[in-house]
Amino acid sequence: MVTPGFSAPATTHLNALLALVDNGLHFLQNHVWSDIENDFTASLAVGKMVLQAANHDPNIMSRLSDHGQEVCNCKSYDELSTI
Repeated sequence: MVTPGFSAPATTHLNALLALVDNGLHFLQNHVWSDIENDFTASLAVGKMVLQAANHDPNIMSRLSDHGQEVCNCKSYDELSTI
């Protein structure tokens, strides 16, 4: 439900939201969890933020797949089965 006269922060500060995506992805891939409950909550919030930004910029989803390739560094699916 949208409150009349209220604009979502993602709409009013779209450039700031889009600028946070790379930092958010870095956090999701590299953060070492020490407090499971709080770290899970933070990761969930960052994931939601990245997906919300992807609603405004479809190129973000391709950047997500690029991050997966960096981690894997594999040329094909067949190489994965030998790991």
